[in-house]
Amino acid sequence: MTIKTKSVTVHVAPGSKYTLKVKAATSISGDRLAYIWRKTGTKSTAKKNVLTIKKNRMTVTNVRGVIRLTCWVNSTLRPAGGIGWEHVTVTVDAKNHTYGAWTTVREATVFRKGLKERTCTKCGYTARKKTAKADSTLTASQKKVRLTAGKTYRKLTVTMGNGDSIVSWKSSKPSVVTVTGKADGTCVLRAKKAGKACITVKTGSGASLKIPVVVKAAE
Repeated sequence: MTIKTKSVTVHVAPGSKYTLKVKAATSISGDRLAYIWRKTGTKSTAKKNVLTIKKNRMTVTNVRGVIRLTCWVNSTLRPAGGIGWEHVTVTVDAKNHTYGAWTTVREATVFRKGLKERTCTKCGYTARKKTAKADSTLTASQKKVRLTAGKTYRKLTVTMGNGDSIVSWKSSKPSVVTVTGKADGTCVLRAKKAGKACITVKTGSGASLKIPVVVKAAE
């Protein structure tokens, strides 16, 4: 009786099902082979795996972690001198994967977490992880804007987190400067007269920013 392969390691996805069939050959006419399976590993790993054994076929359902099994095979007919047990050791590994690089499946926004995934090059299992939401901080192209009465200014812009948008632009003193803004962070300022004011910008995520404006008299 012979078993060509003595050790086998297979990589599978967590929670998957794996079936192994052991093929042994005997040269004794009319001989039949007996199979005995033994499982080794930690108790926590053993409890998570469900085994179904039928002669030379073993099926593991809900594979978790690493499970090692040994199939012992012997002849039911023994010539003089006897034939010892032959065995094959099988390692079913649902834990130690070889991954490629993380790829972005969904970009993070200020309202929703992002999603990345990577795939095991051995078994095809895909691992996924969520990424933090995008930062909702607002940033103005200028910390303070200086204008001249009677002039129109279009260079002030506000950048925001991914997926966010401006929901309101407001001047603290419309008599000094007015603002007409868009959801994309661009705006138009119109200086009315000398004085100081503050432009308040708010986004859909709740972020806000105040931008000081100083208007000097026309020359």
